[in-house]
Amino acid sequence: MPDLRPIRILHVVTSLDAGGMERVLTRVAHRLGPRGFEISVCGLERRGVLAETFPAPERVVTLGKPPGRSFSAIWRLQRVISRVRPDVVHTHNLGPLIYAAAATGFGRLCPILHGEHCQLLCQDLGAPRLGLRRLLYRSCRRIHTVSEEARRELVGLGIPAARVVAVVNGVDTVAFAPGDKAAARRRLDVPAGGRVIAMSARFERRKRHDLLIGAVARLVARGLDLRLLLAGDGALRPDLEALAQSQGVESQVCFLGFREDVLTVYQAADLVVLPSTGEGLSNAILEAMACGTPVLCHASCGCAEAISDGVDGWVRQIDSVEALADPLQALLASPQLLGTMGAAAREKMVTRFGFQQAVAGYERLYRDIASS
Repeated sequence: MPDLRPIRILHVVTSLDAGGMERVLTRVAHRLGPRGFEISVCGLERRGVLAETFPAPERVVTLGKPPGRSFSAIWRLQRVISRVRPDVVHTHNLGPLIYAAAATGFGRLCPILHGEHCQLLCQDLGAPRLGLRRLLYRSCRRIHTVSEEARRELVGLGIPAARVVAVVNGVDTVAFAPGDKAAARRRLDVPAGGRVIAMSARFERRKRHDLLIGAVARLVARGLDLRLLLAGDGALRPDLEALAQSQGVESQVCFLGFREDVLTVYQAADLVVLPSTGEGLSNAILEAMACGTPVLCHASCGCAEAISDGVDGWVRQIDSVEALADPLQALLASPQLLGTMGAAAREKMVTRFGFQQAVAGYERLYRDIASS
């Protein structure tokens, strides 16, 4: 008789708070459940707001780890692993890998698949942090990135190429599709006239919301009728709200918080902007492009894989408020160009970045590791 037991996957994350990686994890779980997988999640610190959207919310648990190191969290994670009995432990970014490696005897008790979802920044490339990554990677059967460029980065740092695979992010082009811009703006209580730009990201320093708020202030001072929609939340929100007020654009900057209907935000915008550093391959970029909304982004890891500069969006070196305000003003002055680029962006997502490709990539990795 064939073994009909489902393949069990245990994701180890900081939490299922709303974010690009967490949304993808949840969407992949929905797709793989009917294909013979049983997927659980362990949040080191908390369950997170996306836990209730998981296919089986009862399989989302938390260790309640406080900030900083916690040796007891290793023991509690061991208990979760013993109860779930996963065929693969899938860790996401460095923190979860540290605890999962320790809890699995450095991968000897259960195979680890590790995912790196961001470009490594300066602090990651110093000898202590890079040495820790190299040590922990030895406990992993595979390391996956979300872009080919990020894969090349790891190989260039000396990680064996045979152990690093890219599972390029994709987008559900049925769920994320163009819509009625005027209706979307009404749903968000945004004035019908003027230009609207948007950004969807956690409020973290590497996302650089401050540059975008500063650029909006410059453009408003130049007389542009402009609104900025910020979908997301985080510890920096009070600082960013204070920045908008100090720059005199508190009425032009709309803090929307985490939104389940982020689709509406993309549909309402003329342009989506992502000035952040250290992206692996931003899901927000792919979602916006699938909605037919063009993107202006910083030349960080992975962006060039999704955007052909000047063909279906724009990739610029954004290192200051001025470096963002000037291209923004030029682009917003050309509605026809925005429409043309948006249509090209949508076409690229449909033909090259369908979500099914990403789901298939994870399924192959899980099956290969579970059977090895």
